[in-house]
Amino acid sequence: MLERLPVLDTRIPARELDKLRRRPCPLCGSVAEGLLLRPDGLPVTYCPPCGLWYVCETPEQSAILKLYEGYWQDFRPHDLSSRTAARMLARAKIEGTRDIRIMRLCALLGGLRGKRILDVGCGLGQFLLEARAHGAEVLGIDVSPEACQFVRQRLGLPVSSKPVEQWATETEPVDAVVMNDLIEHVNEPLSYIIAARAVLRLGGVLLLHTPNGGAAGDRASTARKWVGFRVDLEHLQYFSPRTIQCLARERRWEVEHLETLGFPSLGAIERSSRSPGRRRLGLRRLLKSAQALERPARAVRAAVREFLPPPPELRQGSYHLFCILRKPSAQPLEDAF
Repeated sequence: MLERLPVLDTRIPARELDKLRRRPCPLCGSVAEGLLLRPDGLPVTYCPPCGLWYVCETPEQSAILKLYEGYWQDFRPHDLSSRTAARMLARAKIEGTRDIRIMRLCALLGGLRGKRILDVGCGLGQFLLEARAHGAEVLGIDVSPEACQFVRQRLGLPVSSKPVEQWATETEPVDAVVMNDLIEHVNEPLSYIIAARAVLRLGGVLLLHTPNGGAAGDRASTARKWVGFRVDLEHLQYFSPRTIQCLARERRWEVEHLETLGFPSLGAIERSSRSPGRRRLGLRRLLKSAQALERPARAVRAAVREFLPPPPELRQGSYHLFCILRKPSAQPLEDAF
């Protein structure tokens, strides 16, 4: 009997556990038994050659895709109104100057003006807006119907739901493919990596931002402590720095950037479903309503500074993995025939 990990996230996808199918490592095809059970009842295991944790018994592909029908309305409810779109449009340029992904792409591509960027799994389009604010020509792809409708109608950006097999044949070559919090969701991640390479120009780059399975270690005794197996239970695999190095070596990518990022704060997630940032925001609203009472307000501010932890630093910790791979500028001889 596998150990079932305790739940932290109340958003647990409905699973038909009697209809699971065996799944080998999605990168090398090796087979292994489950080591731990996630709170949703799906077993995870570890592939040593790939440095990859992955779900080794999964629902049918149709059941996986069904989760994303209504994803932004039911599973992760968002306000998809014109008001939300207006806020996103207003802050896109400012946020783009703070986003290390945008800044790193600018550095590696010599700026984004005139560059073609394909954002796969674009969600509600925030990254597309930031890239466009820097002069990029952007295109989004997403499997969620309501996300595509919002991005197309509210933000006025081109977006498609075309499957991965059609990217290279139906999309003009691009300078960058971006996969923000995408590669962990798909059943066949290797097909996405291959398709990204096919649609990229020579010298183009692939950006991946994903939970860092390397933080789980390489055995059940360390993995059971990792928060990543107990939240965001749509995820099917967890890349690590070692996974990236293996992919780069075997698929002929050049590693331009590889680091771990510590947002969100793992300690805050484990202690409470409400993060310090949310508690701090509530206190700020309270203080704003008490502006007439300046002395009490100052006292409360002092208490906030004294007892609440500071906001987590994005560049500290190891919850997320952020890497950029470059397609070589010269085509290998064996690929030319």
